[in-house]
Amino acid sequence: MSMENPGSSRQEKSIEQFPTKQEVLAFLFEIDKDCERATIKRELRDEDGLYLLEVEKKDAVPGDTTEYIYQRKGTRPDGSVRNHTNINVTYLENGMPVSGTSVAEFNETTKTWKKCE
Repeated sequence: MSMENPGSSRQEKSIEQFPTKQEVLAFLFEIDKDCERATIKRELRDEDGLYLLEVEKKDAVPGDTTEYIYQRKGTRPDGSVRNHTNINVTYLENGMPVSGTSVAEFNETTKTWKKCE
């Protein structure tokens, strides 16, 4: 009979700690002060917490918006897999994406964000 704890794989998985919604929003405000006027478009959670957060803010030019997307590392409920926890940004003009880039990646070891160049 095995002495292995049947819940051990779940316990090992839960050791990883990822940013909370409040921590993600605080980081967004740190990099873009206008995010205080932003709205949350979509927020998805699973048993490990927040895995997707879409935040949109209206820009100074009418019709232009900026969308920040937080995505957590790991396997999602739909079976798709993300290798990194990061935040990306997409710039939209009249609802059409015109450019975008990676903003930051979360370091699980140091529990800090590293801004992308």
